[in-house]
Amino acid sequence: SGDPEEAFFIVNCVFAATSLLKRAGCSPGQLERFASVMCFPVFHAPEGLPAGVIPKVSRALAEAVRSFAAWGYAQRLLAACTQSLDEGGPWTLASSCTVAHNVALSCSSALQAGGPGTETLLPTLDGLFASALRALVTHGEEGLGQGGLGQLVQALVPLTTSTSASAAALWHTCSGAVQQAACLTEFHHGLALLVCFAPLLLVGPEGEAASVEAASVLHSEVFWGAVKAGLVDPKTVVRKQALFLAKRAEAAGASSTGLVMPPAQWQAWGILFDSLENFATHLLDSAWGQVEALHVAQESASRLAEEQHLVVDFSWISVLWQRGFQQDNPVTRRHVLQAYFSRAWGPLAASQVPAEFLLGPLLDALNDSQNHKDFGALPMYQS
Repeated sequence: SGDPEEAFFIVNCVFAATSLLKRAGCSPGQLERFASVMCFPVFHAPEGLPAGVIPKVSRALAEAVRSFAAWGYAQRLLAACTQSLDEGGPWTLASSCTVAHNVALSCSSALQAGGPGTETLLPTLDGLFASALRALVTHGEEGLGQGGLGQLVQALVPLTTSTSASAAALWHTCSGAVQQAACLTEFHHGLALLVCFAPLLLVGPEGEAASVEAASVLHSEVFWGAVKAGLVDPKTVVRKQALFLAKRAEAAGASSTGLVMPPAQWQAWGILFDSLENFATHLLDSAWGQVEALHVAQESASRLAEEQHLVVDFSWISVLWQRGFQQDNPVTRRHVLQAYFSRAWGPLAASQVPAEFLLGPLLDALNDSQNHKDFGALPMYQS
């Protein structure tokens, strides 16, 4: 019914039954009866239950499985979760992910120790992982967060037969979601997948062990294309996600790939990008001169920078210009547009600007109504 007291009573009953099973000993039949009578009804109808009930009940069930080393029954539970993820099983997505997550974790220590009876779990865990990857694509961002798929996949990667193969499959799923995105919503989901699984796909700033897929991710144009597209997204949260990925990759040694800037230029670029995220114009005014240091306009200076390996790819500079053109503050938008046209562009610097930038972000900025306040007045139809 959704009554918190009723939910509290259910949880207490489950934990009391678990305690009794541990004291009296438990046969396989008793464990199955405990699960079917006291746990499964909770997993079947989660809509009316307060938050926290399903995780607590599933943890109690997983603890009972671990205590009695009931790995055969654990295999059956994981198979039921796999069936549910493929939309043919008895439980909802959230229930299936929660149960699978807790049962898999309860088996982890026995799997690592190579305990008797655990060898049959590996094919089941591999199948569950494959189903979870498919569900990541079909259920979107809701499944990743509220559905619990993100936590489940993170827990399963080290438990599968081959961690490196699982990491490769995960990267394939994430990159495919970005590449095949047909609209902004699908692209946002693909970027959210990369953010969720960054600790598995990239070396972290805390010095975690390197993932076998880190090198392929850092050298992937798909990854960097998604990051750059996210950095100019209209949504603030998407830009923050993309910036997180860029910083995580930079900490993983991305500067050695040649696809991003050296550390000194990266720091200057970051200051400029942060200033563009603020509404105050004075912060941008004080930092905007760094653009010239990152992408010099005059040919002689460009060649000198090139010889000293200080050249920054224009795709990164275009992110700054585009963010400036799109800034919420109309004064900042005009300031950046004026700065663009006041540059003394040399032939070499101008040749680095692609047609897509001129016909996309720059043309949109020129059409900004802020720059044509008198259009249509008195009557004026040119500006």
